[in-house]
Amino acid sequence: MHGLLPPATGQAAAAALASEFGVRAGFVAADVVKPADVRSMIARVQSDFGALDILCNNVGIQHVAPVADFPEDK
Repeated sequence: MHGLLPPATGQAAAAALASEFGVRAGFVAADVVKPADVRSMIARVQSDFGALDILCNNVGIQHVAPVADFPEDK
């Protein structure tokens, strides 16, 4: 998970989900309008989990393109 929450709050939410559903979960504080934050977030996911398997864009951007072709400025 990611968001603009304080890290401790996000980590507590991830821990609650992991406990409730018996899954691995994590939290990274990131602002998706900042390309450096997005790159850092993805690197953290790859480091902690080995790969990024599911990406759900839920931030209301209207530009449509495959993830590999999505421009950073959009």
